[in-house]
Amino acid sequence: MIALLDAASAGWFTERGEVVSRAEARAALAGYLPGDENDPGRTALVENGATLATEHVRLIGHFTQPVYRGTALFFNATDSPEAEAAFWAPYVDGDVRAYDIHATHIGLTSPEPAAEICAVIDRFLEA
Repeated sequence: MIALLDAASAGWFTERGEVVSRAEARAALAGYLPGDENDPGRTALVENGATLATEHVRLIGHFTQPVYRGTALFFNATDSPEAEAAFWAPYVDGDVRAYDIHATHIGLTSPEPAAEICAVIDRFLEA
Protein backbone atom coordinates (compact mmCIF):
# COMPACT_ATOMS: atom_id res chain seq x y z
CA MET A 1 0.00 0.00 0.00
CA ILE A 2 1.10 3.53 -0.75
CA ALA A 3 -0.47 6.67 0.69
CA LEU A 4 -0.63 9.74 -1.57
CA LEU A 5 -1.29 13.03 0.20
CA ASP A 6 -3.09 15.22 -2.34
CA ALA A 7 -0.28 14.82 -4.87
CA ALA A 8 -0.15 15.08 -8.63
CA SER A 9 1.87 12.48 -10.53
CA ALA A 10 5.02 13.41 -12.44
CA GLY A 11 3.07 12.71 -15.61
CA TRP A 12 0.59 15.46 -14.73
CA PHE A 13 3.42 17.99 -14.84
CA THR A 14 5.22 16.63 -17.90
CA GLU A 15 2.06 16.19 -19.99
CA ARG A 16 1.28 19.87 -19.49
CA GLY A 17 4.85 21.08 -19.97
CA GLU A 18 4.53 22.93 -16.67
CA VAL A 19 7.00 25.71 -16.00
CA VAL A 20 6.81 27.75 -12.81
CA SER A 21 8.75 30.97 -12.37
CA ARG A 22 10.06 32.06 -8.98
CA ALA A 23 7.73 35.07 -9.14
CA GLU A 24 4.70 32.81 -9.73
CA ALA A 25 5.71 30.44 -6.95
CA ARG A 26 6.43 33.32 -4.58
CA ALA A 27 3.03 34.93 -5.29
CA ALA A 28 1.19 31.63 -4.85
CA LEU A 29 2.90 30.85 -1.54
CA ALA A 30 2.56 34.40 -0.22
CA GLY A 31 -1.18 34.30 -0.93
CA TYR A 32 -1.57 30.83 0.52
CA LEU A 33 0.41 30.92 3.76
CA PRO A 34 -1.17 32.54 6.81
CA GLY A 35 0.60 35.13 8.92
CA ASP A 36 1.98 38.65 8.80
CA GLU A 37 3.62 39.41 5.46
CA ASN A 38 6.27 41.47 7.31
CA ASP A 39 7.32 38.54 9.50
CA PRO A 40 10.92 37.64 8.56
CA GLY A 41 10.29 33.93 9.24
CA ARG A 42 7.30 33.88 6.90
CA THR A 43 9.26 35.83 4.26
CA ALA A 44 12.08 33.26 4.44
CA LEU A 45 9.55 30.43 4.16
CA VAL A 46 8.00 32.03 1.07
CA GLU A 47 11.41 32.58 -0.55
CA ASN A 48 12.69 29.09 0.22
CA GLY A 49 9.38 27.54 -0.81
CA ALA A 50 9.45 29.43 -4.12
CA THR A 51 12.93 28.06 -4.83
CA LEU A 52 11.84 24.52 -3.96
CA ALA A 53 8.67 24.72 -6.07
CA THR A 54 10.51 26.08 -9.09
CA GLU A 55 13.22 23.41 -8.88
CA HIS A 56 10.69 20.64 -8.24
CA VAL A 57 8.76 21.46 -11.39
CA ARG A 58 11.99 21.77 -13.43
CA LEU A 59 13.39 18.45 -12.19
CA ILE A 60 10.15 16.50 -12.49
CA GLY A 61 10.17 17.20 -16.23
CA HIS A 62 13.14 14.81 -16.45
CA PHE A 63 11.53 12.08 -14.34
CA THR A 64 9.64 9.06 -15.65
CA GLN A 65 6.89 8.08 -13.24
CA PRO A 66 7.12 4.35 -12.49
CA VAL A 67 4.08 2.12 -12.11
CA TYR A 68 3.28 1.10 -8.54
CA ARG A 69 1.88 -2.41 -8.10
CA GLY A 70 -0.58 -2.50 -5.23
CA THR A 71 -3.27 -0.37 -3.64
CA ALA A 72 -2.91 3.40 -3.49
CA LEU A 73 -4.78 5.41 -0.88
CA PHE A 74 -5.24 8.94 -2.22
CA PHE A 75 -6.06 11.58 0.39
CA ASN A 76 -7.78 14.51 -1.27
CA ALA A 77 -7.45 17.88 0.47
CA THR A 78 -10.94 19.25 -0.19
CA ASP A 79 -9.85 22.86 0.44
CA SER A 80 -7.19 22.58 -2.31
CA PRO A 81 -8.94 20.98 -5.30
CA GLU A 82 -5.95 20.89 -7.68
CA ALA A 83 -4.95 17.21 -7.35
CA GLU A 84 -7.21 14.26 -8.13
CA ALA A 85 -7.01 10.53 -7.56
CA ALA A 86 -7.62 10.02 -11.30
CA PHE A 87 -4.15 11.48 -12.00
CA TRP A 88 -2.68 8.29 -10.55
CA ALA A 89 -4.69 5.69 -12.48
CA PRO A 90 -2.05 5.26 -15.25
CA TYR A 91 0.67 4.79 -12.61
CA VAL A 92 -1.01 2.28 -10.29
CA ASP A 93 -1.44 -1.37 -11.18
CA GLY A 94 -4.17 -1.93 -8.59
CA ASP A 95 -6.87 0.07 -6.83
CA VAL A 96 -6.70 3.82 -6.31
CA ARG A 97 -8.98 4.56 -3.37
CA ALA A 98 -9.85 8.21 -2.75
CA TYR A 99 -10.62 9.73 0.65
CA ASP A 100 -11.73 13.32 1.13
CA ILE A 101 -10.02 15.11 4.01
CA HIS A 102 -11.30 18.53 5.03
CA ALA A 103 -8.02 20.47 4.87
CA THR A 104 -5.75 22.40 2.56
CA HIS A 105 -2.87 20.60 0.85
CA ILE A 106 -0.41 21.98 3.39
CA GLY A 107 -2.88 21.37 6.23
CA LEU A 108 -2.99 17.60 5.67
CA THR A 109 -0.19 17.17 8.19
CA SER A 110 -1.98 19.15 10.90
CA PRO A 111 -3.14 17.08 13.89
CA GLU A 112 -6.82 16.52 12.99
CA PRO A 113 -6.37 15.70 9.28
CA ALA A 114 -3.29 13.59 10.05
CA ALA A 115 -5.27 11.60 12.63
CA GLU A 116 -8.03 11.01 10.08
CA ILE A 117 -5.48 9.85 7.49
CA CYS A 118 -3.83 7.55 10.01
CA ALA A 119 -7.20 6.04 10.92
CA VAL A 120 -7.87 5.20 7.25
CA ILE A 121 -4.42 3.67 6.86
CA ASP A 122 -4.88 1.69 10.09
CA ARG A 123 -8.23 0.31 8.89
CA PHE A 124 -6.62 -0.68 5.58
CA LEU A 125 -3.72 -2.45 7.30
CA GLU A 126 -6.03 -4.24 9.74
CA ALA A 127 -8.31 -5.55 6.96
